[in-house]
Amino acid sequence: MTFVSSVPLDSLISLYQAATALVHPSLAEGFGLPVLEAMASGCPVIASDIAPLREILGSAGLYTAPASVAELTRQLEAASHGGAWLEEARAQGLERARSFSWDRTAALTLEVYELAIERQHSESRAAVYENAASARSGNVRL
Repeated sequence: MTFVSSVPLDSLISLYQAATALVHPSLAEGFGLPVLEAMASGCPVIASDIAPLREILGSAGLYTAPASVAELTRQLEAASHGGAWLEEARAQGLERARSFSWDRTAALTLEVYELAIERQHSESRAAVYENAASARSGNVRL
């Protein structure tokens, strides 16, 4: 087992491809980019069973309770023996990683912004109508 911290980008893919598995026992996670990078490189993943990593990894890897040393040890032993799980995880991970792209992320982000703007306009129009109705009834709000 090798613990790696900072790796130049040009070496990262090679490390993922040479690794038996990426072990990502995170207690808290934002997006889980290392998990996605590993899958896209054909590296099987063992990750914490937490919501953000389940969303990224899906059924393409193994999960472990993030604070359970015994469970993580069992997963590491399973990965170190190789076998069908590793090959299946590589194939599933590559397939799963294809469902993520920067183009799709940009399109979904744009959609959220457009919905937020539409909602803001709707709320502004509703406030104008409410103020106009109040003015007609003599209850003007300033």
